[in-house]
Amino acid sequence: MISIIVPHYCTLREYFEKCMNSLLDDKDADIEVLIIDDGSPAEYIEYIQTYTEDKRVRVIYESHKGVSNARNIGIKEASGDWMMFVDADDYLEKGYYSILASLTVNTNADFIFFNGYGDKDGYQIPNRFYVCENVDYGETLERKCEVMGAGLSLGRTPVYRRCFFTLGSPYAKLIKTSYIRDQNITFDTSVRFAEDTLFSLNLIFNAHHIYYANYYLYHYYMNELSATGKYRKGLSADVDGFFIKTEAFIDERGLRSRLQESYYIRAFLEAQRCIRQEFYHKDNSDDYNQRHEATAKFLNQELYQKALKADYPYMRKKACKVASFLLKKRQYGMYIVMYKTLGIAKKLIHSV
Repeated sequence: MISIIVPHYCTLREYFEKCMNSLLDDKDADIEVLIIDDGSPAEYIEYIQTYTEDKRVRVIYESHKGVSNARNIGIKEASGDWMMFVDADDYLEKGYYSILASLTVNTNADFIFFNGYGDKDGYQIPNRFYVCENVDYGETLERKCEVMGAGLSLGRTPVYRRCFFTLGSPYAKLIKTSYIRDQNITFDTSVRFAEDTLFSLNLIFNAHHIYYANYYLYHYYMNELSATGKYRKGLSADVDGFFIKTEAFIDERGLRSRLQESYYIRAFLEAQRCIRQEFYHKDNSDDYNQRHEATAKFLNQELYQKALKADYPYMRKKACKVASFLLKKRQYGMYIVMYKTLGIAKKLIHSV
């Protein structure tokens, strides 16, 4: 049996229904769907409960403690031999179960990851990984570090790939339940940003056997109004916390030389996220001088200074070079203009 863990908090009904209908479409699928509701108001509970008519669905209600806590409850409560995580606004391809079930037969894998699409503006854009089938990515530390590096860098290493969800995400992974429990791998509830990356680093590092299956089954809904696009006061402090934990993970396992490139690329990317979603977001009510000084203070930290000066292949891309130049020169407003211009250009390309 496969346990499917669905953390839920105030997801719009149309997206949640699409998610659940995709999971339950195969009436003969040997699955359990664990909906972990993270303290949603009553109007959301009403339509969640309709799915309990299917005996394969179980709902667990929690007070609002965050997605990491919800996922950890799912890990604890899962009854299946294998488990996977699906966000409540994402969905799976029709016929997913027969494919996943076939992957679990006669395998020594601790977990198997597969592929999918980024759903945005009505388009389904195929995700791209650098990995290949029939390779055990858990067999050696070198292989593990390739996969960890790809997850940590959000797909920018070992070769740049356009990833909508990455090897550092909990999505599109079929995990052996005995493995995750024996290794006591959980989500760190003290981390408020990118906790899924830390989870995945642990998942990869502790595994003995990891395989990729080239099936496009997962649909990741890319909503600009989601947590990845909205104003987030205090994001920079949460990002700092993530890097403190990540650096500790790397150094405690002696992986500094192997993961340094991915670490600095991630710092470069998240520094920009903080500018877009906190310091220079349109909903930030601070005046210009306050924004400018707060951004300068944040970027003046040693980690981000090293990241802005790093000279890796990904950093030599034109957009990266321009972004790095503007941020080093403290031209934060110009950086925002550049970012928005590139976003408009990408939308135009997709519309042609």
